[in-house]
Amino acid sequence: MKGIMRGIMVALLIFLASASCTHNVHTASRVTTSQLKAYKTYAFLPPQDTSNSGLNNDSYLQVRKRAKKELDKRGYILEPQKPDFLVLLHVNFQAETNSLMLPSDYAYTGPLFYEGPIDTYYYPYYSIITDLNSVPDVDQVEYTFGTVVIDIIDTKSQEIVWRGYAAEYERGYEPDEIVKEVSRNVGRVLHEFPKSSM
Repeated sequence: MKGIMRGIMVALLIFLASASCTHNVHTASRVTTSQLKAYKTYAFLPPQDTSNSGLNNDSYLQVRKRAKKELDKRGYILEPQKPDFLVLLHVNFQAETNSLMLPSDYAYTGPLFYEGPIDTYYYPYYSIITDLNSVPDVDQVEYTFGTVVIDIIDTKSQEIVWRGYAAEYERGYEPDEIVKEVSRNVGRVLHEFPKSSM
């Protein structure tokens, strides 16, 4: 039993050691870096389902264009007829809500002795304010959580040999902003993919 547990722990440590992280980018590989570098050509697989992704066809094409640019910079050649590996892009958005509660009251103590110049922006009667009271207020803050997953699939074995993903809170709600952020994340993920040695 101890041998099995030790084997599981060693396998887990090897997996964790092979996974690399940069900022919000995470990658894992089932093959060695030299095996990945031996690839020369690639092609894209069509997305499995764009209804959940939050991207329309034009937006998806922009994201794919960024992936192509990154792979080209890394020395790989787009060859749809006989690729060494296939690229599958997954993009998913999830709207989330967080509660932000303002405090009901808190003490305010103005400066007892203020030697600096009198600024015209300061309220001149600050010394009479001792407590600031407010009605407890809970605001619902909405944001979008986006995830980009890129799978590299060996064409011959049809197995995923490398996976990279980036997940973060998207700053804007405008579709153009979200597409730019997704494209940036695609670039960040593929920047971690080894350069071709061919």
